[in-house]
Amino acid sequence: MIVVAARGRRTTFVQRVLAGLAALLAVLLAVPPVPALADDPGDVRFEKVTEHDPEWILMIPNLIYRSLHSKPPYEVSYDSNVGTSFIPDVVPGKVLCITTGNINNHLPSPRADGTVAHTNTAIIQLLLFDSQAKTFQLVGWDLRPLRDANNEIVDWRAPTAAGEKAASSLTWDLSGVSAKRVQNRLQRGLMHSEPLDGLVTVYFNSLAAKAYAAGQLESPPPKRKDLLNRTFKVSTEQAPCAKTGDSSCFEMLKTRRMFPNVEEVVHAVDDPPTGTKRQETLRENKKHLAQKFVDNGKKVTGDASALVKAEPFNRPGNSPVRSAAVAALNGTDPGGIDFSTLQLRYLNEGTGGRLQYSFAADSTPGTDHKAAAGKTAVNQSSDAFFVWLSLPQSTFWVNLNPTEPDRIVDPKLGATDVGRVLLQADFRMKTLVGKLIHPDTALGKEFWGKFTPGKQSCISLRQWIVPKPAAVYEHNGGLYIVDAPLEVKMEADYLKARGGSSGCAKSDDRMVSLFRSKVLPKVEENVNKGADFADLRRVYLSRVAAEWYREKHTDGSLAGLIDSGDVSPWPARESWSSRQVFDAYVKSYNKKEFNVHRVKRVGDYRYDVTYSYGGVDFSNVDLVPMTKAAFSAQHQGLTDAVTASAQHPAPDRQGTVWLGGAAYPVDHHDPLPVAAPAKAAGRSGSHPWIFVVGGVVLLCLVIVLVRRIRRRV
Repeated sequence: MIVVAARGRRTTFVQRVLAGLAALLAVLLAVPPVPALADDPGDVRFEKVTEHDPEWILMIPNLIYRSLHSKPPYEVSYDSNVGTSFIPDVVPGKVLCITTGNINNHLPSPRADGTVAHTNTAIIQLLLFDSQAKTFQLVGWDLRPLRDANNEIVDWRAPTAAGEKAASSLTWDLSGVSAKRVQNRLQRGLMHSEPLDGLVTVYFNSLAAKAYAAGQLESPPPKRKDLLNRTFKVSTEQAPCAKTGDSSCFEMLKTRRMFPNVEEVVHAVDDPPTGTKRQETLRENKKHLAQKFVDNGKKVTGDASALVKAEPFNRPGNSPVRSAAVAALNGTDPGGIDFSTLQLRYLNEGTGGRLQYSFAADSTPGTDHKAAAGKTAVNQSSDAFFVWLSLPQSTFWVNLNPTEPDRIVDPKLGATDVGRVLLQADFRMKTLVGKLIHPDTALGKEFWGKFTPGKQSCISLRQWIVPKPAAVYEHNGGLYIVDAPLEVKMEADYLKARGGSSGCAKSDDRMVSLFRSKVLPKVEENVNKGADFADLRRVYLSRVAAEWYREKHTDGSLAGLIDSGDVSPWPARESWSSRQVFDAYVKSYNKKEFNVHRVKRVGDYRYDVTYSYGGVDFSNVDLVPMTKAAFSAQHQGLTDAVTASAQHPAPDRQGTVWLGGAAYPVDHHDPLPVAAPAKAAGRSGSHPWIFVVGGVVLLCLVIVLVRRIRRRV
C-alpha cells in the first residue's frame, strides 16, 4: 500500500485518489512488454544476376518458359518480358513458381517471324521446385504433375508434341475480368509479366475451379490460401519497367504495392537506353539467354538455397509475420552471426495463437555467415516442434540392429526429418564407437585385452542416446531452455532402467569398467558438442519445448495437435528413407567396421576370433526448473535480449546473439501486417494500452478536482 503524506497532516481525498492511481499505474507498468515485431521489412532488393551467381536458380523458370513457348511458331514473342513469382510451401516443402509473359505480346495465332500481335489471353506456366532434389516439375492447377492427352507426365526437358500442347493448355482470357484496373492495363498495353503474376496468385483458386469444371482435372483442387501475400521473390528477364509515374512495375515492386511481402527482385537483362534499336537489343539479349540454356542441356544451375525461405512456426497458408529472425535469414544479412549455430532456446504462446520464439546463435568475425545453413536450422527446429507434439511419445525412438530390419523407426516418424536425424545420429554413434574400440587401435587393444584360448568375454556393446534432465526457466509464461544435455548409456544400463536385461548372463567386469570410463565419455562428448550431432541437438531442443507445451498448454491453441498422429504438414525436407540408412549400416557391419575378424596362433593351435559389438530414445524428457536467483545470477540480461530479439539481433552479456519473432501456427483470421510503411528504427516492445490508461487517469483527476473545488465554493 502506498501512503502519500503532506506535512504530517492526514491525507486528503485527492491525495488518496492520486496514491491509488499511482499504485495502479505502478502495477501496470511492472507487467513486462510483449516483444514487438520488426515492422520495417527493409528495402526490396533489386539485383542483376548472371549464370555464375547463386540466385541464377530464380531465372530457370523463365528459361523453361522460353524453351516451351518462344520457339517457332512463337507462342510468346521475344518482345515480351517473361517473369516468375515464387511462393514457398504451397505444397509442403516445395516452392510454387508462377511464370507468365507480357500479355500484349502473346500471339493469338502462330506466326513464324516472331512479330508482335495483341491478345488478352495469357499462357501460364506452373512449376513446383524441390530444393533438396534441385528439380522443377511442371504441374497443373491442382499442383499435381502435368499430364498430356496420353496421360503421360510432361517432361519440360524433352517434351513430346502432346507434352508441348499440354504445356500450352494453361491459359487465361483476361477480357472476362471485370476489375477496372485489369481492363485499364489491358487497354493501355501495360499488362506486364510482374502484375500478371500477381493477378494469377489472386485468381488462382478461381482458375483452378474453372479447369476442374472444364474436365481438365480429375478431382476438385484444394483451395490455396493467400498466395499474393506469401510471394517472397520475383524474377524477370529484363529489369522491371521504370516509366514515369508510380504505376511502373519498378515502383510498385519497390513500394510492395504489387507483392506486399516480396523481399528480392532479380533480372538478367538490363534495359538499354531509349533509341531506335532498344527493342531489338532487348529481343536479341533474351534470345541469347534462352538459346544458351538449351545449348547447355537445360541444366538447372544456381544455389537451391536461394529458393528456401526461413519461416519458423508459421502454418503453411498463413501470411508471413515479419520478425528479426525472418528478416536476417531471408533479407539483408546483419553480419557477425554464424547462422548455422541457431538453436531454439525460447518459446511463449500469446493470445490468438501467436507463438513467440527466439533462437540463440554464436557470433563470428568471419564473412561467411552460413545463411543457407541457418534457414535449414530454423525450419528444422520448427518442423521438429510440431512433429514432437503430433506423435505419441511412445514413437520417439529409432533402432539400428542388423537382425531387426522391420523395427528401425516408427513409420510416421520415419516420414519426417526428425526420424532421419535420429536414425543418422544412431548410425554415426555406432561408427564412432567402432573406431574407438577397433582392436588395431591402442584403446581397442586395451579394451579387448589379451586373447586367452577357451575364454569367451561377454559384454553388450550397444548404446542408447537418451536425454538427461533439461534445465529450464519459466518467466511471464515463456520458456527459456537453459541446458539440454544428452547422455549415452550402455544397453545394460538402458534396459535395466526399463526393467529388462542385456543378452549377457555375466558381463566381463573389466571390459564394462573400461568401456564406461574411457569409451562412453568420448562418445557422449561428441554427441553434446560434435558437429556430426548438431542436428540431433537441434531437434532435441524442440523436443524439450514440445514437452513443456504438452505440460503447460493443455488448452492452448495447439492442443489439438497433441498426439493427433498427423505429421503430413511437416514432411521430410530432405529426401531419405529409413531403409537406406539401415542398408548403409548393414553394409558397414558386413565390411567388419563393427565386427572385426582376426586369426590368432597360440602354440601349435590356430584360433578364429571375432570381436563383435543401440539406438536413440527421446520418449522421456524431464524438465528441471531453475530458480529465479540462479537464472538471474548465471544469465544476466538474457530476458532483455530475448525481448529485443523480436526487433533486431540482440547480444546477451555472454556473447550469444538472439534472433526472435512471432508466428501463427494455427489458422489466423485477423488481418496480418502487410506492406507496412517503414517505422523509426530502434523501436522496442511497448504497452500501447498505457496511453489509454493514462488518459483515463487524467480524466479521473480532472473530475475529482472539479468536484472538490465546487464543494469549497
